[in-house]
Amino acid sequence: MVDIVLVNPPYPSAVQKYVGSAPPLGLAYLAAVARDLGLKVRILDMNVEKLSMDGVIEIISREDPLILGVTCTTPSYPRAISLIKYIKRVKPNIITIMGGPHVTFTHLEVMEEVPEVDVIVRGEGEITFKELCTHYFFGEIPLREIRGITFRVRGKVFVNPDREPITDLDKLPFPAWDLLDLAKYGVAGEVAVPILTSRGCPYSCVFCSSSRLFGKRYRARSPKNVVDEVEYLYRRFGIRQFGIIDDVFTLDRRRAKRIAEEIIERGLKVTWACSSRIDTVDHETLAKLREAGCATIYFGVESGCQEIVDWYGKGIRLEMVPEVLKLCRGLGFITVTSFILGAPYDNWYTIGKTIEFAKKLNPDYAQFTLLTPYPGTYLWEFARKNNLIVDWNLEHYDTLHPVMKTFYLSARDLAKALAKAYIAFYGSFSFIAKLLKRHGKAEMKLLWKAFYGVFKELGNYVRLVIASKVGKVFGI
Repeated sequence: MVDIVLVNPPYPSAVQKYVGSAPPLGLAYLAAVARDLGLKVRILDMNVEKLSMDGVIEIISREDPLILGVTCTTPSYPRAISLIKYIKRVKPNIITIMGGPHVTFTHLEVMEEVPEVDVIVRGEGEITFKELCTHYFFGEIPLREIRGITFRVRGKVFVNPDREPITDLDKLPFPAWDLLDLAKYGVAGEVAVPILTSRGCPYSCVFCSSSRLFGKRYRARSPKNVVDEVEYLYRRFGIRQFGIIDDVFTLDRRRAKRIAEEIIERGLKVTWACSSRIDTVDHETLAKLREAGCATIYFGVESGCQEIVDWYGKGIRLEMVPEVLKLCRGLGFITVTSFILGAPYDNWYTIGKTIEFAKKLNPDYAQFTLLTPYPGTYLWEFARKNNLIVDWNLEHYDTLHPVMKTFYLSARDLAKALAKAYIAFYGSFSFIAKLLKRHGKAEMKLLWKAFYGVFKELGNYVRLVIASKVGKVFGI
């Protein structure tokens, strides 16, 4: 028997289906703080464990926990709610707690529409969850005194004040990695583990809720604390590949270099990836990261049209991008650039510029997605105010399904544009030759599985684009 069961509900994602899954990092952090109180916790990841609702019910009936915790993003929200309703019918006395970005920003609607939810944890969850556990298991701390929650008592909903962001992230325990089968996670068949080394983002991109979820003030773990976790995973579980999932790992270049130096000094032979910004890197920083095993670096470019980049609130100049990618290539990095199609002011001309810009930059990989309005973002409010949302099925909010239109293009147009972008970038002979040169047959098979997944999700739109190209060649 356990005290708490934490569930990651099914996530309808083409990336997960064809490329790989990431472990539920948030749940692993919550499990760690609960165990610090002496509680027994189990994590169920319905995605990698291939668990059905009946399978979860069977486990919960056997383990008989007092608390069921469920996390969710926007696309996983419908299935998360279905799971909670199903479990409440079987175990009406179980305490249901939800958390995650979607319910943080829609907490009142959720509590009104789903009476089976007892508590919603808003924003950063570790201290809040620890206090909830203290309340339910030890009878300490009244619910009305726990900041950062929306809760229900005898049918009435109460909203407590927000909780201040955690100032000293070093005081948090490492995620409860031992409660997860890490061999089941990774990218393209390679086991990899995500590490979050900082929280908070000072930027204001219109499509991102991070600065509202974690705050705009940048808070960072110390280099020693970060590399202690890397070494723990390295020695205890044999993990050799990591992904640093900070919004901008290189925001504090001095700290980023110090983390790299710690990895080198400890002799950890690891390979890792990180996300950055074009305007937060220089040769010295990148060289040190590369020396420490950073192999892949991801840049959000977002558009090939400066006016669209400016509307996104990205705060970068596109003329900086080619030079930074050249610098990365010279140091031996694998470069990944992301582009978002479907800004409200996007049209066929601006999207064409984005596709051509991506090809001209010639990164190792380009990621194209459709602009998707998530609750908690400026885009969400803008799209609703201007009637741009055309699909309210939240399971489609995966950045591959067109759920909004622009002022000039329909949702169908945007799906065709996404298919066109992938075909234009990945369908060239030069790119295929580059892949064959870099990768062996096994790696190529995994990569093409990923590409196939994207194309399969886009379905008819890919066929429409290909048919159009064939028609132009033959004049039909």
